[in-house]
Amino acid sequence: MQQGEPFRWGLAGYGDLPQRRLIDALNRPPNRLESVWGRDSARAGAFAQQFNIPRATDSLHELAQDVDAVYVAVPPVAHLPVAIAAVQAGRHVLIEKPLSPTFLGYEKLLALVTGTGVKAAVSYYRRFAPAVQRLRQILHGGQLGLVRSVELKCASSFNPQHDDPKAWRLDPAIAGGGVTADAGSHRLDLLCWLFGSGKVINARTVGTAAGTVDRIADMTLLFSSEISAHCRFAWEEIKEDRLVIRGDAGTATLDPLDRGRLHVETANGTHVFEDAPPSNLHREVVQAFQRWAVLGTEEPLCTLPEAHAVDVILETVYRVGRTSD
Repeated sequence: MQQGEPFRWGLAGYGDLPQRRLIDALNRPPNRLESVWGRDSARAGAFAQQFNIPRATDSLHELAQDVDAVYVAVPPVAHLPVAIAAVQAGRHVLIEKPLSPTFLGYEKLLALVTGTGVKAAVSYYRRFAPAVQRLRQILHGGQLGLVRSVELKCASSFNPQHDDPKAWRLDPAIAGGGVTADAGSHRLDLLCWLFGSGKVINARTVGTAAGTVDRIADMTLLFSSEISAHCRFAWEEIKEDRLVIRGDAGTATLDPLDRGRLHVETANGTHVFEDAPPSNLHREVVQAFQRWAVLGTEEPLCTLPEAHAVDVILETVYRVGRTSD
């Protein structure tokens, strides 16, 4: 692309997320959405017509034509195959989370982008929340002292009917996992971003029946400097979204995490920060990715190795922790 020209996107996927957030994010200048891809050409065409997207196709080769980057918003099991096809065509890729619940293709994708000008990242957008960025500054500033423990809990109701656009998230063959891979992966990425790669000490996941995705997951992780983190993710009626970080000089609490209310308690007193997030954090991710791809600026984007570190946690949790009611 030439300086001053739009950064052109191709979108792989036409589901709920593209409709709610990505159409808006990918059309914010200097970005422009040029094409949409889907396995069903009729659905892709209807989607393009509904949202005034110039081109629709069921060919990944055609999707990558005349664009600068591809946003991969297909179900998780197809993330890496679609991303690899885009990178092989020389296009930058921004991939929905998690990177891959199966790991198949990670090494190939990493090899394809290493040493080239092609950029690849995973859209863990909560890194861009103002309250989370403030929390990271507080941790790096040493205001909590040496961090000792973390408590992370996230629970909400999720019972879609079979015809709900989100129902595929209950199918392990498509989603690759349940609440841990879905809501949990975002929060596991935050912990890795704040503290480095984590190691699973113990885990337990529960589904409604054998062979289904997990609806409840409890795990203990260990991060660098001996930071112990207990995490619980659940699809249940009780709503909860809380992150507590305890150090030997203070405590920081985001509760609710997504509302941006940060409490910091130290020997100097209690401070409450209200940093409400933007209405669509995907805008922030897309804008940051464009700057990174075009200008090479440093951005809080999740790189492939960082996303893989989250996937390693997910794979370990599912391998050692699966049970059923």
